[in-house]
Amino acid sequence: MSGQKIVFFDTWGGDKPYYTRRLKNVFNVSTEYTDEPLTEVTASRHQDVTIASVSVTSDVSARALAKLPELEYIASRSTGVNHIDTEAADGSDVLVSTVPARIEATVAEHTIMLLLALARQLGETTQHVQERVVDHTQATGFEVAGKTIGIVGCGRVGGYVARVAAALGMDVIGYDPQQPPNEHIAYASFDHVLENSDILSLLAPGNQETKHMINADRLAQMKQGAVLLNTAAGDLIDTGALIEALFSGHIGAAGLDVLEGEQLLRLDEEIALLHPDVSRQDLLTNAEHDALLRMPNV
Repeated sequence: MSGQKIVFFDTWGGDKPYYTRRLKNVFNVSTEYTDEPLTEVTASRHQDVTIASVSVTSDVSARALAKLPELEYIASRSTGVNHIDTEAADGSDVLVSTVPARIEATVAEHTIMLLLALARQLGETTQHVQERVVDHTQATGFEVAGKTIGIVGCGRVGGYVARVAAALGMDVIGYDPQQPPNEHIAYASFDHVLENSDILSLLAPGNQETKHMINADRLAQMKQGAVLLNTAAGDLIDTGALIEALFSGHIGAAGLDVLEGEQLLRLDEEIALLHPDVSRQDLLTNAEHDALLRMPNV
């Protein structure tokens, strides 16, 4: 690689040392770091970039790409590309790469953590401890052992979640058109999984086919008081429909680390909301490493 300019968008404190160390022996490469995501607005400030390293907070639209005449390559530090207009990139002869699905342990652990946080009402309990409140009448959590967890999307992450859930004594059912072999999952139809799950975990990829796969009708199919987990893609859920289901009490709780919008932030007494970048050093290091490996000749 020679004469290239790499801009790392949406970086944080721990990113720069890793990238600097990794690129120290690569000659004729200039690097720039910014905490801004790549968008139509920020693109105008980086018109000479040839390689853009982005995260899911970027919005690499056709209009953004039009402002980057020198761009040759987009290295996304993610497994998905919902934040990139891949058709526009292809039309501009811009290559796009993602990181492989080697993050299953991190995402699966995060999913189980959200489940246990909701089951044990961790947010409310923590608040009581901080406020020095002792109220045993509020200890209305539930045991996960013996409960049925339905997994939608049973790939590597879904399979990992199934393994952990089974070890916790849960019954595991799943829906996946491909039905990857997994001794812990009893595969069933989407309808069956919705109607029989105490906890529903969404781990399907985000795309046009899966957008709003959980809408008002699907939420109505779920058990009264069921728990909904989404650690995959924000637009899998119709946010407005979920808000209504939470307010009505039909959905007992939701554990989300991805959001379609910000509307749910005011319902945090019923929802465990954790930003997807919180406490993910292992995930970030893997993503950074894999994104760099996929840059031409780095």
